[in-house]
Amino acid sequence: MHRFRFVSVRRVSTVRRNVVAAAVLSIVLRLRFVAAPLGDDEGVLLAAARVWSRGGELYRDVWLDRPQGAVVLFRAWSAVAPPSALRWLSVAFGALLVVSIGGAARAVALWIDVRRPGEPRRADRIATTAAIVAAAWSSSPRLFGFASLPVLIGLALVTAACWSVMRSEEHTSELQSLAYLVCRLLLEK
Repeated sequence: MHRFRFVSVRRVSTVRRNVVAAAVLSIVLRLRFVAAPLGDDEGVLLAAARVWSRGGELYRDVWLDRPQGAVVLFRAWSAVAPPSALRWLSVAFGALLVVSIGGAARAVALWIDVRRPGEPRRADRIATTAAIVAAAWSSSPRLFGFASLPVLIGLALVTAACWSVMRSEEHTSELQSLAYLVCRLLLEK
């Protein structure tokens, strides 16, 4: 049987602060693109959502090769916000992705550390590094990290679901099912 070490509250709050700082970095890196024109993928999804909201049928009145879950999300977003505010989705889901990756990285590092005890702060450094790398990588203009694409949204939701599965010993099968469903809806065509 493995013994768990107690982690000080101060160290946990430092890790949370670092991961939140990485999420803020992600937000700042995306802000310059909030007013940029929509890309092709965003425009197609928004147009399909608009046709569908006006009574049209998907795949009959408007053809698209995008996941249905993304059209549902874009329809809900366009009902509450103007099309020009669509990039705020990428800002929000980008921040969620960074926080989830930091949390998941820390959970995995703590799990490994329980199996092979080492330096106690290693998990904290891994979480901080993973969150910073995720912030820089996921907001890169070369990877269209500023765009509200189903891949970014799906990755953020699936990573958040995986992190919550790692944190919870109860309801694990329900969270895994939710992660699978979200992945299928948002990423599968």
